Amino acid sequence: MNRFLFLLALISFSYGISAQSGDVGLGGINPNPNEGYSKEDCNVRNITIANIDSTNLLYEYWIEDKSKGVINLHPFSIEDIGSWANFTNSIKSDTNITFVYTQSETSRLFTGVYHRFQQYYKNIEVIDGGFTIMTENHDDDVLSRPGPPCQECPPVDPCKDEVALLSPHIYENISISVTPTISILNIGQSLDTSVAIISGTELKIVHNLTKNCEYKLVYKVAYVSEAEGDMIGWVDAHTGQLLYKHSPYLFKNAPTADHGVKPMKDTQIGSNTVLQNNRLKCYEVSGDHNIPFNSNKIPASPDNRDWNSNDANPETFQLFWMADQVLYVFADNLGIQFVDVHMAYRGDYSNSHLIEGTPDKPSYFVFGGNLYGKSMVEYDYIGHELGHSVFERFLSYRFLEGGSLHEGLADILGTYIESVLQGSIDWVIGDDVPFIDRDLENPTYNCYSNVKNLDKHSRGQPLGHWFYLCVNGSSIDNISPMDMDEFMALLMEAVVTLGSNADYPDLMRATIDLVTKKYGTCSSQFRTILNAWEKICVPTFHRMVNPNAKCLDLVGNTVVCEENNTIQLCLVTDYPLLNPDFTDWTIIGENSTSFKSVRGMIGNSQYGGTCISIYKIPEMPFYPQAITIKCRYPDLNGNYITVSKRVRIMDCLNDDLPCHEYYNGSSKPGSQDRDINITFAEANHHEVNDFATNNSLRLIIYDLMGNIVEQSDIQKSIN
Repeated sequence: MNRFLFLLALISFSYGISAQSGDVGLGGINPNPNEGYSKEDCNVRNITIANIDSTNLLYEYWIEDKSKGVINLHPFSIEDIGSWANFTNSIKSDTNITFVYTQSETSRLFTGVYHRFQQYYKNIEVIDGGFTIMTENHDDDVLSRPGPPCQECPPVDPCKDEVALLSPHIYENISISVTPTISILNIGQSLDTSVAIISGTELKIVHNLTKNCEYKLVYKVAYVSEAEGDMIGWVDAHTGQLLYKHSPYLFKNAPTADHGVKPMKDTQIGSNTVLQNNRLKCYEVSGDHNIPFNSNKIPASPDNRDWNSNDANPETFQLFWMADQVLYVFADNLGIQFVDVHMAYRGDYSNSHLIEGTPDKPSYFVFGGNLYGKSMVEYDYIGHELGHSVFERFLSYRFLEGGSLHEGLADILGTYIESVLQGSIDWVIGDDVPFIDRDLENPTYNCYSNVKNLDKHSRGQPLGHWFYLCVNGSSIDNISPMDMDEFMALLMEAVVTLGSNADYPDLMRATIDLVTKKYGTCSSQFRTILNAWEKICVPTFHRMVNPNAKCLDLVGNTVVCEENNTIQLCLVTDYPLLNPDFTDWTIIGENSTSFKSVRGMIGNSQYGGTCISIYKIPEMPFYPQAITIKCRYPDLNGNYITVSKRVRIMDCLNDDLPCHEYYNGSSKPGSQDRDINITFAEANHHEVNDFATNNSLRLIIYDLMGNIVEQSDIQKSIN
C-alpha cells in the first residue's frame, strides 16, 4: 500500500460527532438557511474549462469534455504545451487568478501522484478555489520521484510526470476590490462586545457565504469571547459586517465498553513506565478545563509492577490500548501514518472532539467520560475523530457543505476501522455502551434533498447510508455489494480531488468519474456507485441511471511491446449493434497518424468496426509511450457515446532510446518543427489524394495528435 505524503499544515479546528450537541455556527447571523442559493446554483466555477474549444492548448488532450468532476486527459507533459503558464492560462481566463502548490498525495487506484493547487485572486486566497492534477509515473516508483521544483509549478520531468487527470474548482468572474475599507485595527468593533483577545487575522475571498452567489473580501478572525469562548468570525472587509461566526469546537458524544484487562504498548523511562509510545501519548486531565497536554499528565507507574486503577482511570487505559490499534489500521490498511498523536481522557466531560492537527503534524484529541455514566472510548469513535484530521487536509469543516461531508466521511472511516479490528461490520456508531447514536443502515436521514438546510451532523447522515448501500448492497434497489477495500480506495482517492468546501454533488461526480476510469461502465462497481448515489437522492444525470440502461466499454491489451506491433481493443456492450460501420475510432498520442489497422486508418482514425486491430506501431522517439484509443458509438436515439482506454507502449527488449536519454541528449523539438519533420519524413503514412491538375498531389498534414494542421499543393514529378 502506498503511503500518503502529508505536506500541508492546516489551521486547527475540532469536531463533534453527535447531533445532540448541535452546530455552534450561525448564531442568527446568516440568512434563513431555507432561502438563498446553494453553491451548485452559482454558475461561476470552471467557466473557462466549460468553454474549451479547438483554440485552447488543452483541447487535443481533452477526452471527456462534459465532465464536471474528474476530467480524464490524454497524458501530456508540461513541456508538451510549452510551459506551466500555458497550462494554467488554459484553465482560467483572468490574469489576476494565480495558483500556489499546496501538497501531494500518492494515488491509490493508479500509478501516479495527485498535486493540489490553491487559487488566489490578486494574491488573496479564494476559499474553495483551485484544482488538482494527477501526474502519471512511468517508473512505477512514485515515492522516488522528485518533488515540485517551485511553489507555483508541478513536477516537470517529462519522462516521469505526465498530467493525466484534472479536477478543477476554479472561481472566475471575480470583480471586487482587494483593498480593505475597514482597518484591521477596527475589526474588534465588528465582533461582540465581550471580545477579550484577537489571536489571528487573515484576508480571504469567499463566494456565496450569505447565499447570494456574491464574492466578498473578508477578514477571517480568530478571537476569544468572554461570552462564547474561542470563536472564528468572518467579517466583511469593506462594510465591517460580521457575516458568519462559529466555534472551533463542535463536540460529539462517544460510547465505551469494558474490554477487560489488556496489555499496554507503553514505554519505560528511568524506573517508571509511562502511557506513551513512539507515536501516541495518552493524558488524564479530569477536572482540567483547559486540557493541558503536559508530560506530568501522562500516567506513570513503577516499572516493577503492573498498572492498576490507582495509576489512571480504566477508561484512560482503554483509550490508549484502542487508539494504538486504530493507528495501526490507518497505517496498514489505508496508508495513513500518524506521527505524533496526543489523546486526553477527561472523565468529567460529556463530549469528545479533535482540537487540532493533521496526520503529519502533532494532533490533539479529547475524549469524555460522563455520558449515561459511561466513558466515550470505542473503535468507531476514535476512528471518526482521527478521520476528521485526515479529511481536514482536503475539506474545510468551517461551512455547512464541507462540514457535513466531514461528518459523513468520518462516520465511514470509523465504521471501516471498527470492522477491520472486530472482524465484522457493525453499521451502528455508538451502540457499544449501549447508546445508539447513528445507524448507517437505517439512518434518521437517508436522502440528501431532505437535509440540505439542516445542521452538519444531520446533513452528513445520507453519506453514511450511501456507504452502507455500496458495501452491503440492496437487491430491491439493484445495488450489488462492493468490496469494502475497493470502496475505501475509491473514496479516499475521490476526496483528494475535491475543493475545500465540496458538497455531495462534487463527491458524486468525483467517484463516478474515477470508478468509470478504473473499472469501466460495464462493471458491477460502476453500477453500485451510480445506483447508490441515486438512492440517497443525489441525481447523477448519467445515461445509465435506468436499471436497464446499456453499458459500453473497451477490452483488450493495454500494455504492449513495441516489438510485437500489435494492439487490439474491442467494444463490449449490451447495446444492439445497429451497424458496425457506425463506429469511429481515434488514436490520440505521439505519431498517432502512423498507426496501421487491419480495417484501415485515415489519419489517426478508423471508421467502422467493433474492434481496432493495430498491426503496425510506428517508431517512437523514446519509450515508454502512452496513446489513448477512443471509440464513439451511437445509441438507439442516434446520440454518440464515447469510451476510451489508455494503452502503454513499452520497449520490452530495451534496445531503443529511453525517455531520459532522449531529453538529456538533445532538446525536444518545438511543436511546429516536430510536426513538419515527422510528417514529411513519413509522408507515405498520411492520407494522400491524387488529383489530375498540373501533376500535383494534395497532401493532408496531421499533427502528432491527429489534427489537420495545414494543407498545401506540392508539385511533384510523376515518372
